[in-house]
Amino acid sequence: MQPDLDVLLLAPCFAGIEIADLERISLRRAEFAPGEWVFTPHTPSRDVLFVAEGAVEILDASRRDNLRRVTQAGRGDVVGEHRWLRDAPPWAARADGPAVLLRWPEAEAAAFFEAHPETRQALEFLGSSRRMALGRAFPWLVVGETVHGLARRHPALLLRALLLPCVLITTGLGVLAIGALGASVSAVAVGSALPALGLALAVWNALDWRNDYYIITDRRVVWLEKVIGLYDNRQESPLKMILSVAVNSGWVGRQLGFGDVELRTYTGAITFENTPHPQAFAATIETLGRRLQRTALEADRETIQQALEARLTSGGAPTRPMAPPPRRDDERTQAQTGLDRWSFEARFEESGVITYRKHLAVLFQRLAPPTLVLFGLAALVAAALSGALGYASSASFGPLVGASAVAAALWWLYEYADWANDLYQITPTHIVSVHKKPLGRESRKVAPLENILGTQVDRRGPIGVLLNFGDVVANVGASTFVFEGVLNPSAAQQDIVRSQEALVDRRLEAERQRRQGEMVEWLAAYHERTHGAAPGPTS
Repeated sequence: MQPDLDVLLLAPCFAGIEIADLERISLRRAEFAPGEWVFTPHTPSRDVLFVAEGAVEILDASRRDNLRRVTQAGRGDVVGEHRWLRDAPPWAARADGPAVLLRWPEAEAAAFFEAHPETRQALEFLGSSRRMALGRAFPWLVVGETVHGLARRHPALLLRALLLPCVLITTGLGVLAIGALGASVSAVAVGSALPALGLALAVWNALDWRNDYYIITDRRVVWLEKVIGLYDNRQESPLKMILSVAVNSGWVGRQLGFGDVELRTYTGAITFENTPHPQAFAATIETLGRRLQRTALEADRETIQQALEARLTSGGAPTRPMAPPPRRDDERTQAQTGLDRWSFEARFEESGVITYRKHLAVLFQRLAPPTLVLFGLAALVAAALSGALGYASSASFGPLVGASAVAAALWWLYEYADWANDLYQITPTHIVSVHKKPLGRESRKVAPLENILGTQVDRRGPIGVLLNFGDVVANVGASTFVFEGVLNPSAAQQDIVRSQEALVDRRLEAERQRRQGEMVEWLAAYHERTHGAAPGPTS
């Protein structure tokens, strides 16, 4: 295979393009010294470049005195695609060490885009993803992990969510005008309340739309879903666990450029709904998955070759990297993570431990009786102050109401603490259930992830479906492990599955290293045996 073609096959923008068409692409080889500028915001051409060797750093040059890093491009990555966007950002690129790039002239690229518009759409998707990722910090990204795709749900979904607020605002203004003309106090009140409600709903829907992301990195695909202050969920799948990628879209979606991207994995399906540029999204996932497999194979071969050379050169036993044993300090830290966290969050993640509480509906149900008592006492005090109660002047009224209020407040705090202390956790190695009564007994149930045979979700009744809460049941041997009444049980199930996959991945990596060591041993022994049996030089 030609070296240039080999690089093009690693680029997601060429997914689905015939080999014969790629072979006709004419590329110019360009070498860059470390720190040399590949292009600046003032470079007039829109040539597309592909990294063949080394790495290129892409920088935001909107402020000359403060260059911000956008991303780093490695072998097979595209550079300069942002210049094909309608409002091209002022970016620059420079070589991060010695680098070799393949330059695709603008005129030839434009002609190719005419024949293959999906290629330009893929480049636009990449450019918009990099621009969106600029300035957004995702704390779960590991060192060296690069974002290749980032998108929210299509803006058409935001417009659909804003229809009801617009109706409320328009209706409210109409009622307000009618009330003002007719001097109707009730109409003016309703006309004032409806626009305020519509505006608040519009702001909430806009923020909710902005907080949800679909992300592709060079290691995994991620779905981030967040409701401010209440819910923060992340569903993900490693690229190597994805079996197939499918795109589904209706007539409206095809006209507006959005659709669903369905990912089939070993443990089920993840659907990215109403994704913009769905074909480019799917092509990026497929290409990065193949690139990851290829990189792993090349790394295996290089590791074996280096270990074998070291073995033959030194004549001694090869040095194998040993995985450090788990630290008991880390285990104790994980055992305490997420406990005694006083908030209304139904799901949060800290130090690699995902913690679920029961749904807020369960909390509101528990808090309803003491809250009603407090409101009743407040109404009683208000009536006494207004003179509606004749016995309020008695000496026992104040202390009795005060004692009742303190008792109701303590009752309220007890119910909240009881809800906050019931936790379900997913650690890198176990699932944990903690039930703790305030000032009372605490029970802790633990099950290893490796012993989970299967999981299922149970949402009972219309309330559970409407509010999206239910039980997650994990089958552990002959017993069951239940996360009761958690928010978004499907996401909790996926969290368990992802943690299982990560645990299996770590163990497979350890097994792979062991097999590599054994292979080096066998090859070294074979070389020593054959070398020793070979006749020596004759004088």
